[in-house]
Amino acid sequence: MTLSKVNAKLQMQQLQSLVHVNERDATAWILEWNAIPQMLINTGTALNHAITISTKMKIDTAKMKSNVEKFTNK
Repeated sequence: MTLSKVNAKLQMQQLQSLVHVNERDATAWILEWNAIPQMLINTGTALNHAITISTKMKIDTAKMKSNVEKFTNK
């Protein structure tokens, strides 16, 4: 969640790069190249965490069934 929030903040910076003073001035590309590498690193890190979590996750179907029954019987 933290990485997605950081990327959302960097996305706002990317949107600011759409505003040009004069025919694609240097401000735009400086903003872009400041944010893009960090956004890629954050996205890759988040995907790596997701893969690690999902491959090591163990599902206890009996416990899941018990939990569902607990909440549906109330």
